[in-house]
Amino acid sequence: MLKNSVRLLLAAVLVFLTAGCIKDPEFQPADMGVSVEELSFSKDGGEATVSLLSNRDWDAEITVTRGTADWIVLSDTAGTASGDSVTVTVTVLPNTGEDRDAVLRFTTGTVYAQVGIVQPGEYRRSYMTIAEFLQMPVDEETWYELCGTITDIASTQYGNLTIADETGSLYIYGLTATKQSGNDQSFASLGLEVGDELVLMTLRGEFNGEPQGGGRDYPAYYVSHTPGGSQPDEGDGYLVGDYSAWNAAGTMTSFLDDFSTVESNNAAYENDNWLFWSSDANGISQSWKTGTFDNSSTGMTDKYIQIAPYNSSLDEVVAYALPPRADVAGMSPRTFTFSKALYHLDEGGDDSRLEVVVSTDFSGDFEAASWTVVEDVSFPAGAERNQWVEETVDLSAYASESSLCIALRYTGKSNTYRIDNVGYGDGEAAPYLSLSGSGTTVTSEAGSLTFQVSSNVTWTVASDNTDFTPSPASGDGQGQITVTYTANTTGEDRTSVITVSPDGGDARDLQQVTFTIVQKREGASVGGAYTSNVGLPSDDNTSDASYIHSVSIDGEEYPALKLGTSSKAGTYTTPALAMQGDLTLGMYAMAWKGKECELTITVNNGGSIDGQSSVTISPESNTGVANDPPYVVTVDPAQDYYEFDLSGVTSATTLTFSTVQSAPRCIVFGLNVNAE
Repeated sequence: MLKNSVRLLLAAVLVFLTAGCIKDPEFQPADMGVSVEELSFSKDGGEATVSLLSNRDWDAEITVTRGTADWIVLSDTAGTASGDSVTVTVTVLPNTGEDRDAVLRFTTGTVYAQVGIVQPGEYRRSYMTIAEFLQMPVDEETWYELCGTITDIASTQYGNLTIADETGSLYIYGLTATKQSGNDQSFASLGLEVGDELVLMTLRGEFNGEPQGGGRDYPAYYVSHTPGGSQPDEGDGYLVGDYSAWNAAGTMTSFLDDFSTVESNNAAYENDNWLFWSSDANGISQSWKTGTFDNSSTGMTDKYIQIAPYNSSLDEVVAYALPPRADVAGMSPRTFTFSKALYHLDEGGDDSRLEVVVSTDFSGDFEAASWTVVEDVSFPAGAERNQWVEETVDLSAYASESSLCIALRYTGKSNTYRIDNVGYGDGEAAPYLSLSGSGTTVTSEAGSLTFQVSSNVTWTVASDNTDFTPSPASGDGQGQITVTYTANTTGEDRTSVITVSPDGGDARDLQQVTFTIVQKREGASVGGAYTSNVGLPSDDNTSDASYIHSVSIDGEEYPALKLGTSSKAGTYTTPALAMQGDLTLGMYAMAWKGKECELTITVNNGGSIDGQSSVTISPESNTGVANDPPYVVTVDPAQDYYEFDLSGVTSATTLTFSTVQSAPRCIVFGLNVNAE
């Protein structure tokens, strides 16, 4: 009997041990997976299935970005853990409205899997426009659904990109695959490209007064997209330019472009004489783009094209800059010329290079064409930055070619090249004539000043006041004019207008340009203080687009009022003025770099300004008023300083500074009222 009992106990132990070898889902790490990532239905509706494998109990829910989810029916909304997959049937009702989409999300509480559901409708979904979004207040609670075409991808790691619709463009600072608090760097998994139509959800954000979507703490998140970024006719990269328009220009025996029409940095250079292509399809950031540089040695602004694809996700970028086809057979001299400058040279091993290449079979596809290297024009190690170097490439080996494509080809990633004055044959740029400023104000003492002439024609100089003598009296091309003036011992300010006129030949269609000098009366000062005795904002006010920023002048910082953003007019009302009666209002005002500003000053609660209730001025733009404060500016009192007469000021009088939507951005500093 004891022997039988031992046998039974041993059998029971074996059963227990055998059972312990079977894998119970509850003792495995939580895991879940689905068979598809997206279900697409026709507008007539229908059924589809999703296979779900989960080793934990699960629930299913439907989320939509607008409306309700009553058009979707699930066969199961919950289930238990299992080692086998289960099938969930998704039924979608007919859609007689606009396009719609949803997300089917399975979750265990610790892990989840999701499936997108997309269904077109009788008509296309309407979205808030970018222009409408820009008018919304900044907050961290209200989410907006936007739809736009991706025009640039600045970072594939964090999903920093630009979208555009017919009303404007918007920078998105961070895009994630799902709604997140913080950027989980999931952008790359979406497979988005420039040209794709993207639907996303975003908060209305702002950075240094500039509107944006997304943000560091609450990035925008993905809803859906429609592919549209491929460019099979031009290769799989990024193209700037219209091949048909470029091709229609035909061949030329001479050509020159000095890029004098460039207006801003980091933009596409849209010109029918050019095609630009980059192997990185993620937008203008990784391709040839415009550039400007304030050259202190000449007092002028250099304008050029540049290539700097250091943020590219590719190991190596290949980018072409192609001017019109050249008739080398009819060309004299048979040379290709350009200026180059280096902004950054990576000494750590990047072998970026710049080459002049040619092709006889290019027909719109840069990758398919055959390119031959004529000359390697790369900068050597140790080359100086921001120094222009002239290059002349001999084309005599192609003397028989009547239709030759000559391109600049960049290959690499880290090194930054700048290119100017590209031409071939005896090409000449269109005539131009400009000065480095419009005028200035000087003290009553005798002295001299200089300003720069930017031109490619001959010119003459004249003064309308014999107390102001310009030298030289004429010049050819780039130059410098020095004006010497005597002391002003009179009791009045005096003025001289220096006129520079184009002289003959190709300059006949150019207009003369002027430089105005105001010399103050004896004992009078020039301009005013950079500090303010009128109250400036104590905090930023995004609703009114008024901000307390600062300017840096000769190494010293001073408070400044910034008004407006790129898409919103600004307004600010001062506290009551500390002085009463008849006063003088003095201030400096500057418009945003390369932009116009219309600034109105209104007197409230008694008083007038220059005999009126308000005055409007148009401050000159300043190259230092850009990006983040402090704005490093050079002050020209003749154009930046303003004085007004204030009459009948009371103890309640305030001043309102406001801009308009079409010209919204400027700064004001040195805002002072003084007794007359």
